[in-house]
Amino acid sequence: MYFWNTRQLALDLREGKVTERQQMWYLFAFVVFATVGMYVVSWVPIDVTASMILAGVADVVVTIYGLLECYQVNNRGDGKDFVVRFICMSWPVGWRVLACFLVLSLVFSFILGIVASTYADPLLNVLGVGVTVAYFGLIRKWLIEISSAEISGETNT
Repeated sequence: MYFWNTRQLALDLREGKVTERQQMWYLFAFVVFATVGMYVVSWVPIDVTASMILAGVADVVVTIYGLLECYQVNNRGDGKDFVVRFICMSWPVGWRVLACFLVLSLVFSFILGIVASTYADPLLNVLGVGVTVAYFGLIRKWLIEISSAEISGETNT
């Protein structure tokens, strides 16, 4: 199971090297991670603001569009194994996006906490929507490469 190496996973998916058992483990990790993430988020006490509601709506719109777009790019390629490819690529892409989000949110929180704490929540909500956009954008990128004739670049990224 690859945690970071998206290119090698894409190559393995393209070449049919990811076994049914490995696919199950990607699905298992994806579902467990999503479930734990929802529980952790539900424990955080929050006051719902207008920016949070707008960010939630934007996340839903981006998710719907992102899934449909990912499906379309896979179909424009070889049209094979969309669900397996999407779930498997979600694992390393998710880790990359999470790492980037944590760093950016810490930096933004620190800077905004010092400079303008009243703008911290709305800007962090925008950052959260950006994470959703990045997630689907990266999966879309890899689905294009997996379903096309060749995967470009080095195998260590």
